[in-house]
Parts: sequence; structure tokens; C-alpha cells
Amino acid sequence: GIKEKVLAAHRAGIRHVLLPRDNEADLQKLPEAVKGEMNFTLLDRLEDALKVAISPAGLMAD
Repeated sequence: GIKEKVLAAHRAGIRHVLLPRDNEADLQKLPEAVKGEMNFTLLDRLEDALKVAISPAGLMAD
């Protein structure tokens, strides 16, 4: 599920994750330490993910 994927991303050094807004409740299942070290962008549409990915600052635009 989402928890396992986010934990794997964290272990790989990824610190910013894009998720569908429908999966927001899954974030509650993550350890607080992991949530504190990561940024999450909740998206309503695939178009929103593309906007983040192709923005000049990319995922660093927090």
C-alpha cells in the first residue's frame, strides 16, 4: 500500500512524494519521524502532478 511505498521512498532518500488526495488518510499510518523528514503534495488530478514536475523549481518549490 501507500505506507510501504512511502517508507521505501524514504529509505531511498526521496524526501518529497506526490500522492492522490484520496490517499491522505494513509499518511496517518506513517511513523512521525518519517513524516517529519518528508514533504507530501496531495493532488486532485494528474494534471496537478505534471505542473509540479515541469515547474522551473520542480519539487523544490515548497
